[in-house]
Amino acid sequence: MKRRKESVGIPGIVSWGNNAMQRLSLLFLVSFSLAAPLDGQSMMMLSAGTNIATWGGEDAVSPGATLYQKTGLNVGASVLISITDNMGIQLGGAYSSKGKKEGDGGAISRIRMDYFELPVLLRTKIPSYRSAFSYHYFLGAAVAFLTKCSVTSPSASVTSCTETDLLRKSLDLGAIGGVGVDVEVSDAFSLIVDVVYNFGLSSIDKAGKDIKNRAFTMQAGIGFPIG
Repeated sequence: MKRRKESVGIPGIVSWGNNAMQRLSLLFLVSFSLAAPLDGQSMMMLSAGTNIATWGGEDAVSPGATLYQKTGLNVGASVLISITDNMGIQLGGAYSSKGKKEGDGGAISRIRMDYFELPVLLRTKIPSYRSAFSYHYFLGAAVAFLTKCSVTSPSASVTSCTETDLLRKSLDLGAIGGVGVDVEVSDAFSLIVDVVYNFGLSSIDKAGKDIKNRAFTMQAGIGFPIG
């Protein structure tokens, strides 16, 4: 009777056969398990930074005008809840100023839109061994509530968007991605620097025009272990 040929494998994980998907899966699992873990510690974070915002979509700029970026403030707080050794859920709230600037014949007008934003992010931290520096990346989504909308133009002072017939939706949805670095100053707190991109998913115009928020954020803050 012929002896059945057995594939070489790692017990308890996956058989190392001729299947390419099995090999890729095994490589992924081994790489994942070798990644330096989070210490399982949840964290409270406070941050502040600058938004570099503009609009996207087919109707983002007025006919004949040139679209420019607008800077604004971004201030927030968040809680990182550890769910595995190397991942966590980050829940936050932030004041975020967005909008755009556009020019027409040398005259610059500005639309400012202030939001209260609630992001939910999946955050992965990759510590550097024997170093106070570690790195992280995150992906997620955010819902934002419009708190104020104003227009500034050369021909008029600051006015409300409704007074200029700019009807904007009070709710905005966006996808968020970013990377950052943590610097452990002591056991009590860390310094955190993030670079974030917020890509608006839904139109913010009540009249049905294709206008979406875009914002690139550079922020710094501090984190405190909790729990």
